[in-house]
Amino acid sequence: MNTNPKLLDRPFLIGKKVYLRPMEPEDVNDRYLQWLNDSEVVLGKTEVHFPMTREKQSEYVRSLITSKDNVFFCIMEKSSNSFIGTIKIGPINWIHRFAYQGTMIGDKTKWNKGYASESAFLIMEYAFRHLNLHKMYAGVYAPNQASIKKNEKAGYKIEAVFKDKLFINGKYTDHIIMSQSQEEFLKVFPEPEITTFC
Repeated sequence: MNTNPKLLDRPFLIGKKVYLRPMEPEDVNDRYLQWLNDSEVVLGKTEVHFPMTREKQSEYVRSLITSKDNVFFCIMEKSSNSFIGTIKIGPINWIHRFAYQGTMIGDKTKWNKGYASESAFLIMEYAFRHLNLHKMYAGVYAPNQASIKKNEKAGYKIEAVFKDKLFINGKYTDHIIMSQSQEEFLKVFPEPEITTFC
């Protein structure tokens, strides 16, 4: 396993199996676009409904990485140093100090390996210890039990259920909102768990 931070590609947050690095415009490559146009990968993602072009996604990525209200990372597998997905915080409400987290493991060969939950945990470490956010939220469509379990593993709890809010695969389904507070997180993890914190 690649454990030397000097051998990783611009690591910002380093976990046991993954590390997070800043998303760049050049990351909008054929592989990334393939993920975004894969119905299995984007199933349940409320913002993805139309075919994604390079131009459209490049514009979206640039808007996020230049924004003061969003933080966008590539999820990198440590052992192979390969780009396997994305995770973001945002939009951040700086007055009330809360934000939403969105995660996508695009490489389906990396599903069910704990990469998404570890990435979510790294994001909470950053959000609560560095950005001083009060609360983090994650939205999940009800049938997606894998995402619910992933979020629970990272420390999220179900806070609200909006009945029949989302139209997925031809029918309405519940939208589950999960949350974690800074107070609860720091009570369970009083000391930083991540290897690198820039």
